[in-house]
Amino acid sequence: MLTKTSSGTLMRISRLSRVAGFTAATLALLAGSARAKSLKDLEMERVASEPESELAAVRRQLLEIDQRIDAVEKQAMLHAGPKAAEADYVEELKKAAIEKSPAIEDKFERQDELIEALSGNPQLRMAPEERSPEFVEKLDEFKGLRNEINPVVQSVSSDPAVRESYQEFQDTVLARMKELEPETADLLAQRAELAERFEALSDQPM
Repeated sequence: MLTKTSSGTLMRISRLSRVAGFTAATLALLAGSARAKSLKDLEMERVASEPESELAAVRRQLLEIDQRIDAVEKQAMLHAGPKAAEADYVEELKKAAIEKSPAIEDKFERQDELIEALSGNPQLRMAPEERSPEFVEKLDEFKGLRNEINPVVQSVSSDPAVRESYQEFQDTVLARMKELEPETADLLAQRAELAERFEALSDQPM
């Protein structure tokens, strides 16, 4: 989703940035069983079972507005402009990582091979115990590569060229979101207010 930093700068804290800028296909491989509930679903169920304290109410509102923002973001990412900006960002990130650690280039190549082999495989929608040993082996290899790659990628995420590319990506996505949903700016402002309120309530003694 898109949100604001303490300085008011719009940033996208999403499934993409949490895996250091790699594509949504990467995340699909880590999704596990299609029958597994998302963290948001589980959190909503837990909140629903609690008395509606002010903290619980704000948390629920945050989850609801995040869902609205995420839905618009997903639509925006279907368009050519955001896709191209994402590809440019990922490429810049990879280039910086390889310059810092040349050995990681082979890991990137192997990761791409695994994504191609696993993406679209119906076993992604199966429960873990129903998957074939070969599929599990490849998935485990992919996860292992991710754990090796991400620290290097994260270490170069503050490089000027990478930051500039990331900002262009964010700006492109935000512009498309505003075209799709004119209330995007209002939603982001509401989320920022709710996040501040949630943080303040969380800091209060129990």
